[in-house]
Parts: sequence; C-alpha cells; structure tokens
Amino acid sequence: MGTCAYCSKAKEKSGTILIRVANTEFPGNLTDRIKTEAIASHKQRRPLSRKVSSEFNFRSEDDIDAPTAIVTGKPKYTEDKSLIKKALSNHFLFSFLPEENIEELIEHMKLYLLGEKEIIFKQGDSGYNFFILAEGTVEIIINGTIRGHINEGHGFGELALIHDSQRTATLRTINKVKLWGIGRKIFRDAIKKISGLKYEENKHFLQGVPFLKPLTNEQIDMLINVAANNIFYDGQVIVVEGDPGNIFYIIEEGIVQCSKKHKIIRTLKAGEYFGEQALLYNTFRTATVTAKGRVKVLSIGSDMLISVLGGGLQKIAYKNTLRICFDNCEILRHLTNAQKEALIENTEILTFKDNEIVINEETKMSKHIWFVLKGSLLYSENTINVFENLGAKWIFEGISGNFSHNVISSSKTDIGMLSKKKLKEILKERLTSRILKNKMIKMLKKVYLLRLIPSQKLEELANLVTIKDFSAGTEIFSQGDPGENFYIIKSGEVYIKKDTAIIRSISEGDYFGERSIIKGENRTASVICRTDCTLWILSREDFLTLIDESMYKKIIKRMHLQDDTLNLSNLFIVKSLGSGMFGNVFLCAVHKTKIPYALKTVTRKKIAENNLYESLILERKVLLQIDHPFITKLVKTFKDENRVYFLLEYVHGLGLYEVLRILNLLNSHMCRFYTSCLLLILEHLHKRNIIYRDLKPENLIVDEDGYLKLLDFGTAKIIQGRTYSVMGTPHYMAPEVILGKGYSFSADLWSLGVMIYEFVCGMVPFGENVDDEPSEVYREIIQGQFTYPKFIKSTCREKIIIEQLLRLSPSMRGTAEQLKHHKWLNGVMWDDLITKKIIPHYVPQLDNLDTLIDSSSTQHCSIELILSSRETIDYEHTGKKFKFVNPIWDEEF
Repeated sequence: MGTCAYCSKAKEKSGTILIRVANTEFPGNLTDRIKTEAIASHKQRRPLSRKVSSEFNFRSEDDIDAPTAIVTGKPKYTEDKSLIKKALSNHFLFSFLPEENIEELIEHMKLYLLGEKEIIFKQGDSGYNFFILAEGTVEIIINGTIRGHINEGHGFGELALIHDSQRTATLRTINKVKLWGIGRKIFRDAIKKISGLKYEENKHFLQGVPFLKPLTNEQIDMLINVAANNIFYDGQVIVVEGDPGNIFYIIEEGIVQCSKKHKIIRTLKAGEYFGEQALLYNTFRTATVTAKGRVKVLSIGSDMLISVLGGGLQKIAYKNTLRICFDNCEILRHLTNAQKEALIENTEILTFKDNEIVINEETKMSKHIWFVLKGSLLYSENTINVFENLGAKWIFEGISGNFSHNVISSSKTDIGMLSKKKLKEILKERLTSRILKNKMIKMLKKVYLLRLIPSQKLEELANLVTIKDFSAGTEIFSQGDPGENFYIIKSGEVYIKKDTAIIRSISEGDYFGERSIIKGENRTASVICRTDCTLWILSREDFLTLIDESMYKKIIKRMHLQDDTLNLSNLFIVKSLGSGMFGNVFLCAVHKTKIPYALKTVTRKKIAENNLYESLILERKVLLQIDHPFITKLVKTFKDENRVYFLLEYVHGLGLYEVLRILNLLNSHMCRFYTSCLLLILEHLHKRNIIYRDLKPENLIVDEDGYLKLLDFGTAKIIQGRTYSVMGTPHYMAPEVILGKGYSFSADLWSLGVMIYEFVCGMVPFGENVDDEPSEVYREIIQGQFTYPKFIKSTCREKIIIEQLLRLSPSMRGTAEQLKHHKWLNGVMWDDLITKKIIPHYVPQLDNLDTLIDSSSTQHCSIELILSSRETIDYEHTGKKFKFVNPIWDEEF
C-alpha cells in the first residue's frame, strides 16, 4: 500500500511526533507495547479488495448491479470498441442504430472489474445494467442450479435497459472478470437524444424542401417515419440517367455530381435535393448522380409516400391547400369535416399561365366557387390571393348577377373550381340552410345529455328547432312552470333567478332547460332576458317523438353520471371488484336510488410509498376529457385524510379476456364488431391527444348489451408530438415503444393489430411460446416477423388489416380515422354501432345486479370499516417507509 498523501505532509500537532514503521505512522507518545500490537495488527490485516479513488467514482446512484465491482471510466481502445461493437451489432436492441450512434453509446459504457465467485446480480433482484463480457467466464444459476455459462464477447441483462424488471437468473463470476456495462437511464437518455436529434434533423431537411411546404406537420411526421438514411461512398452512383424515377433524395452530408451523357452539369451539397420528379410526376431520371466522397442522404420512395399520405404529392398538396381555403372562408368553415372532404374530392383543379383569362365576363357570379391554390387572380381592382376564393359569399347570399370584368391570372396560377350544382348535390340542400343547420347541430352536440344521439337523429332534431326573438326584460319561463321546451342562446344574454336570488348569467352558445324536456319536471328557476335575445327552441313533444325507448334510457343513465353531488356518505359498498398494485375498486350504490357506481380508492400511504402524485393527477385529467359510450365515465373525484377517490360509471359485464376463452376463436362478424368498437374508442382518444398505451383484452369489458367498454386509464397520457416512456404489456407493445425511439398514437394501433390476430388465431403473434422471458418477446416484436397457425386459410380476410397494423413503420399503420374506411370494414354502420343499434352475436349471462344491490343495502357496515379492512390485508406484509410530500398536490380532487 502506499502512504496517504495527506498524512505524509502532516505537521507537528499538539506536541505529537509522527513515527513511520513499515510504512505505517504512529504517534510518538504511544508505549512500546501499543506500538508492537499495532504493528502486529497491521501485518495480520487482509489486503483491502478495493481502494477509494476519484478515478473509480463512476457508479451512478441507480446502479444496483455488481455491488462489489470496481467501476471505472477507463478509456476504450480499438480492441475494446471492436469487441463491444461486435456484441451490440448482434443484439436486437441495438440493430436499428446507425454506426455513429453505436459509437456514441459505446462512449457511455463503463468498465466493471470483479474477482472470482462474485455476484453480478441475483435472481429476483431489480435490474439496471446491460453487460458485455470482455474477459473471464460467468455462470448462470437458476433456482440454485447452474444452468450454463457466458463466455467472452457475449451480452446479457438487456431487459434492464427496457424497464425495471426482476432478473430471471443469478449470474456469478467463475474467475476474474471484466464487463462493459451501460445503465437503463443512460441508455434511454442517449437513445432519446439520438432519436430526437435525428427526428429534428430530418424534419428540418424535409421542411426546407419547397414542394413539400404544403404538407401539414402531421404529414411531415409520417414521411419522417418512412424516410431512410443511406450512405454512399466516393464514386458510387446513386441514380442513373434514363432509369425509372421512384425515389427522392435530400443530401444531409457531402457532395454529389450530376451528369448528363457523361458531362457534369452541376454539383449539389448538403441541404439540396434531387429526384423530386419521381414524387411529383413519376418520370424517368434526367441525369446520373454520383457521390463525391462520403455522402449521407435521406430518401423517400414514391410508393411509401402514396402508402402513408394516400396519394401522389401533387394531389396531397392541392387537397391541403383546399382545406386551408375552406377554413379561411367565413362561410365554408362552418361545414363539417366530412362535408368539406366530400366537396374537396369533387373540386376540379385547373392551371393557368400568366395573364390568362380564368373567368369570362358575363359568367354568373354564383355558378361556381373558385379557390386560389397557387398564384393570384385579378378582378376589376381587386386581387384574390392564395387561400382566398370567389363565389362562396355570392352563393350563400343568393346573388344572381354576372361578372362585370374578366378575371385574369396575375402569374402562373392553380385554381380549384367547385360548381354550385355539385355543392347542392353533396350537401343535399342550399348552402345557407346547411350552414344554419350545422350550427344548430354543433350546439346540440355540446349538450351533455344529447351527445349519445346519432348524427341522423340530430339532423332531424335540427329540422324541428324554431327561432324566436325576445326583448330585454322578458321572462322566458318562471320557477315552477312545467318544463316544455329546451333553449339554446343564438344571441344575447339571460340571467337565471331562483326564488329572489340571481344565480348566474349565460350568453351566446349556452343552453338551458335540457333536463325538463327529458323528464318533464317543473322548472327549478326562472330565466329572464338581460338583453334582446334570439333563441333556438326545441319542444319536449318534438324531442320525444324522435327518441326511442332505448335511447331514452341511455339519456336517463347519463343524467345519473352527471351527479356531482355524491360523496361517501351517499354510498354503500356492495362488493369488492378487485385490487390492483396501488388501489382497490368496489361496486357501490346510492342509498336512496340504488344506482350503481364503481369506486376506486387509493390510500395516501400507497401514494406516498410509490410516488403516485403525478400519475393520479394525470389520470384524473385524462378521464375528465373523455365522454364516449364505449369508455367508462368518470363521475367525480373526491378525497379525505386517508385516501383519494375516483367515482366511475359501473359497467355490468364480463371481461373480454374471459369472453375470448368462452368463445375460443371469433368468427369474421364478431371480429369486425369488436374491432369496430375499438376503432371508435381509439379515434375518440387520439382526437383528444390521448394515447392509451396498454390496449389488451384484460382492460376491456363486454357489457350487458354485448358491447365493449374500455377501463383503467392509469397508463394513458396526453401528448403533443412524441413520448418516450416504456409503458404497457410486453406482448402488446409496439417496437418503437420498446426501442425508446419516441412514439405516438400509432403504438395503440399496433396493439389493436395484436388483438385482431388474437381474435382470429386464439393466440398472440409475438412471444406466444416464450415462458416468462420478456426479452425474447421483445426480440420477436422488434424483428416484426410472425406467422399464422396452420388452420388459418390463405383467404382469411382479417390478414390484410392485421398485416397493416403490425408494420414496423408506424406511419404505414394509418390512423384510427383512416382505418374506419378500410376495405375490411366496408359496410359497418358507424352511427348504429355507437348508439348500440347493432345486435351483437354474444351477450354475457350475468347475475341480477338489482338483487345483489338490494341484498347489500340492508347491511349496516360502515364504508370506512370496509375500506380500511381491505387495505389492512393489502399492507400486512409490507414494511415500506413513507412520508407525505407536496400537501397541495390533490387540491383539484
């Protein structure tokens, strides 16, 4: 051992002299006996196996593996990098990374030094590191038995890089061992950084291409997902003059030379592009392009572009521009998206040269709508620019005159022309009446109790709405009057008065009286006009003529789900529905009405132990945004000193997982039925920027009507762009989730593809034969190769949608909205589905819920006693320490 630097420089202190004996220092005032004992003790001490030095201070706080190892940031030599690179290149987790990113990861790896018979990690322990064995041998021990060995150059422990999971074996060194290791946080942060930089870099390049500018951000993202990064070396030919053109290239790094008939015509550098004619016109190559030095390019094939965007680039650009034209128009913006898309499909595209007559004078002004897609138009002294139109206002106002001058193009100009005849044919009525009806329907959809009414019924209701003007001071109805009408404020302001007190004022876009037309109750307050008002009015009599008994019952149920006055004192427990990792769920009912609800409880102890603050806030935020007949509805949240509570709609039914075991394989009809329900669920979530992240049969219930209902939003998240957290159940996780490259809503569509496969095959496509080995499941998913059982015929119609949803490229899966138009789903009556008018082939046989509730209502056990006794069972074997933090985290509960 050497001497301590601090001690060798020690000065005389309090008259004490330092004496060095055999490299050991003792104070000079010790007796000879003590010196002798000290020297003997020093000679007998075993050698220290580790020394403390800043050189070895490389273990991160979360690093729990190889606790006895020396961890060092030793520089990596060529042979080290070669060994690591070879091991990584053969591993599924790293196979997608380009060489420069592999090298960046290698730089993050640390060296672990262990002696013989030392434990790297134990079976059952949480894992953190992935290791590559550089020197020595390691034995694999499972349940106390040696099952095999790991030799130099092999990696192990990769599951720890994906998520915190238990080790499936104990690994122990046989001799001295050197390991290269990288921890989960470092790995995932590095992948996130690499993927994020690559994403932003590719986005920057694509957005810099002029002819791609009409694409939306969403469409650019789709192209990024299908774009390929390629490297060419000096002298390599990238494209050949005269060949078919089907790939477009953007130069990321380097220089290329373009030649025609062996003559160089130009040089292109980073940021420039070539081959655009392939995307625009599918033409032959007009030049040969050759790499000068190392060249890195981003490439997009025309077939990929058509697959993800649904058409050629020019067509997509025109459609995007037309959408902007519609949204910029004060009149046309009030059409529904479906109406706009139908009109866009029927708009003719015309191209004009500079100073060419576009519309002749004496043409009827209301014959067409002319949209400017590129360039501009001159009419009299007015200029009509890109995204503007001529004609929409004239058709809306019924102007029948003619143009007084020719309309001229002021440069090369592209025009979209939509005829008045086609407009009326698609809208099925005049533009003026259609816009008014759309506004009424939009207001009716805002009414919580009416949201379940299908579009066709809302159309019919809108036809029955009348308009009436009221002057300021007019009493529309008085407290105690019979409830005969429902009102929407088109303009003006009213105030609501109960007894002698004014409760609140409401104005344009608000509504009142909706409960009266449903239940016929007397008015609970008076409503008086504060200003002159115009009201839309729907009578109860008209409303009830259009609503059948089934729909009426659903609306009444929705009234109960709107009751935010409920709390623990109003409820009694019927039975336990289950316990999760962090909370319990109970079936409960209201004392007076016996109306059932589901009550989810999470104790403050569990919240503190598991740091659930943010996840519970997020779960509440997500649930408050959701209102869909196939998704469980949050009624309210509340809290006390012991717990937080989620009061939810109770779904009486049977879990889809159990149903699939009862039915075995689903026939085509049932498969389409359940898939259609799931698409409506995902469409609703994704439109609200909610990604579910754990779609699987266990999180769905087949309700008493035979329809699917989605439960459990503990993993859901509101996202803008991409997210990186590894979340979900291994067999249903998309490859981009596992790899940590960043993912979005298409990850849910992958899970849907797994479920459809399970519906028709009775098993999952990846990892079906892998027992408790998530890493093998992940390997199969990332490779993306699956087969069908032998009993699945080649003509199986479900294959086409399964194979689309299980594409490795997220963009190739489409969106929930697009998938509704998939040819496999042709004929699905979406309005009938969402209103439960389609009779399902299977309805679960369930116990009588009323009988169960009635039998429980006579019991007088306190709700607190039931909850606490359940929690005592949960906690009797736990000894976790906890503390409460952030006392105002639950202020919104």
